[in-house]
Amino acid sequence: MNQTYEGMAANRWKWWWLALTWTIWKHRNNVVFSNNNFNANKMMDEAVFLLWSWLKYLEKGFTTHYNQWYSNLRPGFHISSR
Repeated sequence: MNQTYEGMAANRWKWWWLALTWTIWKHRNNVVFSNNNFNANKMMDEAVFLLWSWLKYLEKGFTTHYNQWYSNLRPGFHISSR
């Protein structure tokens, strides 16, 4: 695997960590300060959408449709050099 693609995969993992952490923090605040119920599925959906949104902006050539990205996440973190 080319270093460029390895770096891109590593960056996606970093962006995933940030998206998930940010989403957890927002949901935590909604539970604590707004008395909302915790919904793990909603939180994960929001984190996946946030990551997809960031990748659309950050990666030149990222054209994966959200539905395709959401239904098939694993390959999104293993980028091939094709």
